[in-house]
Amino acid sequence: MLRNEECWCGSGRKYKKCHLAFDDKLASMKFDFMKGQVRPPKKIIKNAADIEGIRQSGVINDAALDLAGSMVKEGIDTLAINDAVHEFIVSHGAIPACLDYEGYPKSICISLNDVVCHGIPSKKTVLKEGDILNIDITTILNGYYADASRMFIVGKTSPEAERLVHKAEYYLKKAEGYQREAAYYTRKGDADRAKTYTRWSADAMDNYKIQMRYADNADDKAADYLKRASRLLKQ
Repeated sequence: MLRNEECWCGSGRKYKKCHLAFDDKLASMKFDFMKGQVRPPKKIIKNAADIEGIRQSGVINDAALDLAGSMVKEGIDTLAINDAVHEFIVSHGAIPACLDYEGYPKSICISLNDVVCHGIPSKKTVLKEGDILNIDITTILNGYYADASRMFIVGKTSPEAERLVHKAEYYLKKAEGYQREAAYYTRKGDADRAKTYTRWSADAMDNYKIQMRYADNADDKAADYLKRASRLLKQ
């Protein structure tokens, strides 16, 4: 693409004023396929209009999660939550992405207790005191997807279940912080530091989630990952 041509991203700006520097930087980076590193295709790179479209979809998705959370209480069945969220999404001009995806029969996913993910809402699944559940919602608005989930506790639960919910949230926020740093260094063109932040945030999350279920010293192991990441980044 020539410098003065309209940029491929659809922004309407000249290439030299838009993605030229980005493309040059990307072309200079080395990717190791054997380590799972691949050069990102241009189709996944979003312009300002795309980002705004995703944000608007996210507003509806977040509000749908608020609604679902407000309904979490002892005695309610998960199908009632699903139906209320479906109506909310549709009434705002959006589409519940889960419905009919690969044959999935409901509009959201509600995973109760030991159900790992993608639990199907049902009239027979009634919430009771002590349950923990994940509600996962994906919304499509004008072709843009927003996807998020939240954990909820019904009343008072066991210390183990409460620990699982709150500690997982704590380390998720830690990982999010590292990802923000990774994004910052990506924009600065410091690929090595960006990769380091990304790698260690993923390691901390993965190690914690696995060890939490099978080891008594999960906190120590996860904290050790985070400390090692901090030391590495200061070098």
